[in-house]
Amino acid sequence: MGFRVKKSAALMVQSHWINASAKAARGQTVFNVKVEAPDPNRHAAQLFATFTADVDIPPRGPARAHAECKLQKDLQLFALGGHAHEYGTHVRLTIERGGKRDVLYDHDWEPHYQADPPLDYYDTHAPLVLRAGETLHVDCEYKNDTDAPLRFPREMCVGMGFYFPGDADIQCGDGHWSTTGIGGAP
Repeated sequence: MGFRVKKSAALMVQSHWINASAKAARGQTVFNVKVEAPDPNRHAAQLFATFTADVDIPPRGPARAHAECKLQKDLQLFALGGHAHEYGTHVRLTIERGGKRDVLYDHDWEPHYQADPPLDYYDTHAPLVLRAGETLHVDCEYKNDTDAPLRFPREMCVGMGFYFPGDADIQCGDGHWSTTGIGGAP
């Protein structure tokens, strides 16, 4: 698998830091990127994400958020997972097909998963196949132990995966399907 990036595109990497101590802390993030010439034997992969911006968790309370996406094209995934931040307690992805729902991903959530979520991996010779017309559901649960409400983007509810062959990032936010081509072009 590989991700194609146009020559003129910028690579952006996001790193989250949480300092739980009362003292200042210094940190460093290192990413090793290997660049190779295009290879016809390598599949190009891209990101697929379903999310909702409707996350509203009351102070000192539990809450839930739900996202869904009606798939506009068939997708072959080699990885699937969820994403929430440190107040998430559970993330579940289900697929609605033929009038019933099948569980694809079901994890109790831990704060450190924000930066390193558990992913389910599939062999590229037997990928997870999602079909156009099926609906992906993402359900997240939270427990806010603060005195302030938590909203998106402070807390999130996302289902994400990597599909191939891929020529565009696919974002399905609050049911709206959009694609961005390689290098940021629509």
